[in-house]
Amino acid sequence: MNMPLAQLLGRRIDDPEVEQFMRGLGPEHVDDDEDEDYDDDDLDDDEDETYRSFRSGGVSLLVGSDMLVRAIFLYSQDREDFDAYAGEIDGGIAF
Repeated sequence: MNMPLAQLLGRRIDDPEVEQFMRGLGPEHVDDDEDEDYDDDDLDDDEDETYRSFRSGGVSLLVGSDMLVRAIFLYSQDREDFDAYAGEIDGGIAF
């Protein structure tokens, strides 16, 4: 998990560096984007996104239908059933 998080954005989910990052996060839980409170009016109708969640690693990745990492969500301890993200955060930001 040495790569700065911002450099993962826009990379394909099967990029070797993204795969290495994900392997360091523990087991994966794949959830489709079906949040009832989520307003997707700003998204194109053909855009399909999936959350790739790593609860023990404290990270969730939003991946577009083009397989690109669109967003990275970091969690603190016990937030939405995630453990705390323990890796480095760009710019020296800390929980």
